[in-house]
Amino acid sequence: MKWKQNVQLLIQTAKEKQVGIIENLAPKEARSLAITGAAGTANIFVGLGKLVTGILSLSLFTCVSAFYTFGMVIAKYFALEGIVKAKTKQEQYRCYFLSGIILVVASILFVAYSLRLFLHPATSTYSMYAALCIATFTFAELGINIRGVIVERHNHTPLFHAIKMINLASSLICLVLTQTAILSFSDTQVDLHPAANGLIGVVMGLGATAIGIIMIVRIRRIQTGRNYHRIFRKVKKLIKAEGIPNTPKPVWYNSENSANTILHVVVPPSMTAEQFKQLCVRADNQLNLQLIDTNINHNHAKGRKKDDSHTGR
Repeated sequence: MKWKQNVQLLIQTAKEKQVGIIENLAPKEARSLAITGAAGTANIFVGLGKLVTGILSLSLFTCVSAFYTFGMVIAKYFALEGIVKAKTKQEQYRCYFLSGIILVVASILFVAYSLRLFLHPATSTYSMYAALCIATFTFAELGINIRGVIVERHNHTPLFHAIKMINLASSLICLVLTQTAILSFSDTQVDLHPAANGLIGVVMGLGATAIGIIMIVRIRRIQTGRNYHRIFRKVKKLIKAEGIPNTPKPVWYNSENSANTILHVVVPPSMTAEQFKQLCVRADNQLNLQLIDTNINHNHAKGRKKDDSHTGR
C-alpha cells in the first residue's frame, strides 16, 4: 500500500505545482507550463512502467530508458519549481543550473550504455506498426521542441528556455529508440543492429550532453554579466548607422530588470564624448538599453582616492 501513497503524493505535488503556475504567470504561459507539469506526471508513470517491464524481461535497454525518463522529469520539475517558487533571479538561475547538471549526468550515463552495446550486443524487436508509430511521434516531438527552443531563446526568464532545452534533449534520445524499432523489422542483418544502435546512441547522447553543457555555460554567463553578445550586436548596428568609426568594448551586462537593462562598456579614447552621448540616446530610445562608460566611473573613483589622500582621510 505504500507505493499507492507515493503515487498519490506525486499526483498531489503535480496539482499543487500547476495551481502555483496558474496563479503566478500570464494565461498563455500558465497553460504551457501546466501542460508540462501534467506531462511530467505522466512520464513518471511511463518510467515506472518501463522499469517494471525492464526488470521482468531482463532488458537493460528498457531500464536505462526508464532512468533517463526519470532524470528528465526531475530536471523539468527543477525548472518548474524555479518558475513557481523562486523569489529572486539568483534562485531561478540555481534551478536552471541544477536542471542542466541533471541533463548532463543522465546523458553521459546514456552514452556509457550505448558504448556498452559495442562490447555486449543486444537486440530489440518491434512490430512494423509499433515502430512506425514511434518514429512518427518522435519526429513530430522533435520538430515541436526545436520550434519551442527558437521561440523561447530570448525569453527573460531562463527557466522557460530550460524546459525547451530539456525537451529537445529528450527528443534526441528518442531517435535512438526510433532507429532501434525501425531496424528491428526493416533490416534482416540482425548482427549489425547493436553496433548501429550503439553508434546513434553515442551521437545523440553526446548531443544531449552538449545541450546540458550549453545550458550550464549560458546560465553562468548570465550570472557573471557576460551574456552581452546578442545585445552588443544590436549596439554595433547603431554605431554603424551613426557612422561612428570606433566601437566600445562590452564589459558587463545586467538584464535582471527587463525595463531597464544596463551594459557597461569601455569607451576607446578615439570616441568623443559627444559621439558616446549620441550613442547612449539611440540605445535608450531604440533598445531600451542604458550604456555606462566604466572609464568614467573608474576615473571618478581614482579622483576620490586622491582627494581623500590630500585631506588625510
